[in-house]
Amino acid sequence: MSGKFGVKGGNMRAQNNQAGKVAITVDASGNGSGTATFRQGMKHAPFIGGLVANTSTDALTTGILTASTVTTSGFKIWVKGSSIVSGVVNVGYNAFDDRFR
Repeated sequence: MSGKFGVKGGNMRAQNNQAGKVAITVDASGNGSGTATFRQGMKHAPFIGGLVANTSTDALTTGILTASTVTTSGFKIWVKGSSIVSGVVNVGYNAFDDRFR
């Protein structure tokens, strides 16, 4: 993908903004984790905002979504206490580096 922005394969990338989704398998307690990898590395560790559970069949009525270990190439997403158990929670994200390159 060239240029400063584009949409491909369900992922969005702009100069300092990238978005995507991660499928996280949760256990019987509703806990799980996954790794988001940016399609293109960022110059600085970005701000992770807009973690959203995206489920088509079951609603996520309880649970906590957190981001950790944020680097220029990706970050870890944690799901804790999900109302969806022993299944998959799709988590959408938005990563923004507010410093210009």
